[in-house]
Amino acid sequence: MRLITLSPQFLKLDILPGENPAAANHHHVVSDINNADGIWFLCPKCYMDGGMTGKGVHSIICWTPKVSTEVNPKPGRWNLVGTNFRDISLVAGSSSILLNGGCNAHFWIRDGEIIF
Repeated sequence: MRLITLSPQFLKLDILPGENPAAANHHHVVSDINNADGIWFLCPKCYMDGGMTGKGVHSIICWTPKVSTEVNPKPGRWNLVGTNFRDISLVAGSSSILLNGGCNAHFWIRDGEIIF
């Protein structure tokens, strides 16, 4: 499955004037990976398990290491490597994305591909 199938968007974290950066929880969509603090996309497991319309499928946010680990979701942080959604890889220690609870999805994103 390709990441592009999951309606991905690059996110920029907004820190309001006087706000503690660790408490920031506002963000907006940006078009360029170089300006992104993270990425948002539909859950690939739930999408494959029957929600291929996108309805009823929860979303996932993966932040980069420059975002405080106090910002939700936590604790994971990944480097966004690539130029766009078609060639992006999320890279960290193990690089896998593991959701504890809910659907318990576990996968990797390599070269724009979701790998279970």
